[in-house]
Amino acid sequence: MRTLILLLTTVLLTTTANAQFYEGWPCKVKFNSTDMGMVKQGVKEKVAFPFINDGTEPLVISTHKGGSENITVLLPKRAIKPGGSGEIIVEYTARSAGKFREKIKLRVNQEKKPLVLEVYGTTGK
Repeated sequence: MRTLILLLTTVLLTTTANAQFYEGWPCKVKFNSTDMGMVKQGVKEKVAFPFINDGTEPLVISTHKGGSENITVLLPKRAIKPGGSGEIIVEYTARSAGKFREKIKLRVNQEKKPLVLEVYGTTGK
């Protein structure tokens, strides 16, 4: 049941987010910023950032920086072949009530400039 709720939450957040592609990379990210809305304090919320490797070489997302202890980032474990797709999962666990905005910088094997993802919203009790 919990898995179903998390899946539905992810689908809802994915479909309500801005549907533009973040370009200028060897991959296209469907959106690079998303409003998580109202999240409960102490409850882990997840959001998926789907992407497509539209480059000509395998894509490796290897490291991330930024965010805080409230953020966990789950990166693809394998290289994504050209034309392939994947997703970056960001988990956020709110520790205190109020508004939040977290930025995550990702390194990609083919670029020096980091890809920046952002999650924001409001934490309620």
